[in-house]
Amino acid sequence: KKQQKNLDEEKHLFHCLKGLSELQRLTSPCVHAAFRHNKENLFGMSEKTDRLFLPMKKHNCSHLYGELYVYIACMGLCEGTVKCPLTEKVRYDSCMGQYPRRIYTTQNQQDLVFLLKSRGIYHSDVFVCDNNRCIDYSKVCNLVDDCDDNSDEINCANAFRCEKSREMLVRTRVCDGFIDCRDMSDECNSRCSREIINNLPLTVSAWIIGILAVIFNLVMIIDNVAKLGKCRTPMVLLNKILVLLISIGDFLVGGYLIIISWTDAKRKSNYCSIHREWITETFCSVLGALSTFGSQISLFSMTALSCARYVGIRNAMSVGGSVNKRSVALICGLVLMLVILALAVAVGPLLISLEDFFVNGLYYDKTIPFFVGLPDKSLLTTIIEAYYGNIRGKQHISWKRIRDMISKMFTDNYSGIRSKRVNFYGNDPVCSFKYFVRDDDPQKFYVWMILVMNFICFLFISSLYIVITIISIGTSSALVSSGQNKGISNRNKRMQRKISLIILTDFCCWIPFILVALLHTLNVVDANDWYGLLCIIVLPINSVINPLLYENSISNYVRKLTRKTPDIRGRIIRSRLANRPTPRTDSIEMRGKGHRITKDITKETNT
Repeated sequence: KKQQKNLDEEKHLFHCLKGLSELQRLTSPCVHAAFRHNKENLFGMSEKTDRLFLPMKKHNCSHLYGELYVYIACMGLCEGTVKCPLTEKVRYDSCMGQYPRRIYTTQNQQDLVFLLKSRGIYHSDVFVCDNNRCIDYSKVCNLVDDCDDNSDEINCANAFRCEKSREMLVRTRVCDGFIDCRDMSDECNSRCSREIINNLPLTVSAWIIGILAVIFNLVMIIDNVAKLGKCRTPMVLLNKILVLLISIGDFLVGGYLIIISWTDAKRKSNYCSIHREWITETFCSVLGALSTFGSQISLFSMTALSCARYVGIRNAMSVGGSVNKRSVALICGLVLMLVILALAVAVGPLLISLEDFFVNGLYYDKTIPFFVGLPDKSLLTTIIEAYYGNIRGKQHISWKRIRDMISKMFTDNYSGIRSKRVNFYGNDPVCSFKYFVRDDDPQKFYVWMILVMNFICFLFISSLYIVITIISIGTSSALVSSGQNKGISNRNKRMQRKISLIILTDFCCWIPFILVALLHTLNVVDANDWYGLLCIIVLPINSVINPLLYENSISNYVRKLTRKTPDIRGRIIRSRLANRPTPRTDSIEMRGKGHRITKDITKETNT
């Protein structure tokens, strides 16, 4: 009983770390010590009141609050230069009007102080505010101004303070992508360095991939448009048009990269302050729809092209009949279907009629300080309920109703409340498709429908090209064994290599992307910081590779340029030799026994 009584009188502080191994390691090397901050020789105070059990090592105190923070910090067990928040001593005239049953005593036999009595023991565990108020240790460094002069929070290292408003935030809410301070200082600071494209390697990659994709695909578009009139069979015409669609889609992706890189360079210095304006701009949504349409029309066309090539090789690459109105109409119908399908994927999330499904939040004008950041539907519903009281059907409340009810909360002096929608493509500064969603995100069904559809397209393309490769290998073997045309055999081998590269590049593009999206949905990883890498390098890289794989236009152009290079170099050399001064040659004849030696001395003539 005596031991139990002593334990009740002592304060036990537990500092938990992640992992059972850490917990097991810390169970034995714990020490107890008396907390003696500014309490030396305090007459009458029981030592048992302040006996603490603490870990031996120093720890990060950024996430400790209240009494635990006070004791750990003032015992010198916090990492770094952390000050003890107890800066004022408890004097006899402290906390006037509080603690009427105080007991006066002396400290160091000269200062008059007071003690408090609780549970039969004496203590002085009070924090003295600058305004002479006193609060308990549990209210110190707890992110709340309990002193009414902020003196209980000013010397604490466990909080982030907004620059202008001086609001206090938990440090985990700094640089988390959500604006909490009215002056945006929790996101717009040197630590966060928020930009559209967050680092130099990504910026350089975006410029290179974008420029190459635009140049390569522009060459492909011009070449294929010029050859459309020369197509004699429907199959050849279909191949050319599908390759043309792939080039157009990849050209749009390259254009998106150039525009987003140019915008990043233009707004880099002040981007953080205009972040909310940027992701709610119509231009950002148009860029997102442009890149999505480009990637989807390219993927759908590649799927259709693999079907066309499979049909062609099954019929020995020769389909009877010539191009006529019926074949042209069928091809135009297929192209129209592919375009409509890609447009539905890209533009669907921007339709006003679907805003309740695709809008992620609202951005209110800066002149209305009532709203901070980009409040979502849940937060705005809570605000509406606090103002109007309980509302019916709040689980299915529409954005239109929210805007109307928020607008009625303000007088006409504000001339109306202006707001912008945070659209589907405003999820990230690069304005890309919202590929990464959590399990509780209402848009996850749409996102995963598109991802699964793209995965099926990849499997379809890969399967058909594998079949084409098998047929090609059989044809090549038959030609070699019969000693027939070896040119066809070599052409088939080149086609097999290209097919292998097509499957490999599509695999490296889509499979890691879908895998990361799945892990993000299952809360295994947080892939939000990977948007830049995946949407600027991984997905668009195919826009540079496709022109090299699906047609020979680029390789033929390079080959012609290579052939012309020696001729140009020869002309330059001949031109230089022609412009050189004419040398003068003198002969000196020397005679010897039975032979003659002639030595030419060449001198430059100086004019």
